Amino acid sequence: MLKRASITILLLGLSVFLGIWVGSNYLSDSHTEDHTAAKVNTSSLEEEMYFVDLIVRGTVVEQQDPVVRNAGLPEKVNFSYDVTPSIIKVNEVIYGELEEKTITFLQHGTEKTNEETRYLKTEEEVILLLMKAVDNYYWSYNYEEGIWRVNDGLIESKNNNISGFLATDTAISKFRNSGNQDVESFVKEIKKAALNKKRPEF
Repeated sequence: MLKRASITILLLGLSVFLGIWVGSNYLSDSHTEDHTAAKVNTSSLEEEMYFVDLIVRGTVVEQQDPVVRNAGLPEKVNFSYDVTPSIIKVNEVIYGELEEKTITFLQHGTEKTNEETRYLKTEEEVILLLMKAVDNYYWSYNYEEGIWRVNDGLIESKNNNISGFLATDTAISKFRNSGNQDVESFVKEIKKAALNKKRPEF
């Protein structure tokens, strides 16, 4: 009986240790190729912006052919996936540092294999909340949550992935569902949140 109780206590202690370790690494300042940090429930836009490296307003000048990309895991782990790159002409840096006039933006999958994702189209005007990859390419924040389209001076609030995969209890999801708003008001609010970003509570 005593032995069983000792094992139970040991396992509980190990579980707590692993939970704390995973949590501290999950919210670390370094981003991985997975770029899914927003799965942490957030209570404010300031907490959402903790994971965002760059916010730009720009125009899609080219959508390139899909390519196969390695997930950035150790060499022994062979895991790769299709991505669709788009070239974005940067008209304004809303938050972060960027010297280049264009960036390469990556979306998961292809239009043929992932029909539910709304891929960027040439000449679309967008505001992008971005996480930087290790090779200077950029991903949308939390899969497609960082893509905001500009139409006639308004920010389009539709979800970019309609499969329901994205979390609905994050602050940015609630912000998106609040409806369309004018570009200037959106930029002002999102920039203020980015400048006052804070680490979410785990």
